[in-house]
Amino acid sequence: MENMLIVMGALHRGIIPPDFCIDEALAALPKEEARKAKRKFRKMVRKIAKAERFAKDEMVTISSRNKRLMVRSECHRIGLDLVGEPLSQPREA
Repeated sequence: MENMLIVMGALHRGIIPPDFCIDEALAALPKEEARKAKRKFRKMVRKIAKAERFAKDEMVTISSRNKRLMVRSECHRIGLDLVGEPLSQPREA
């Protein structure tokens, strides 16, 4: 269920889900669409890093792995917002 939320959040933002093989997925897209997806991913990373940087008051270099983890967390949050309900609580009949 968690992976589905990540995929929903990524697709809502117009990026390739960070858990997929990104190189293969980008190769399958038309050149212009791949360019847009890469730009959206970088924009999302900058936005997340900016929010964290203000909290820490420092500038750091972020590894590729950490960028994907940051975007994965943000996509999960977006997926939860799209679903509109917390998944940890049981549904009432």
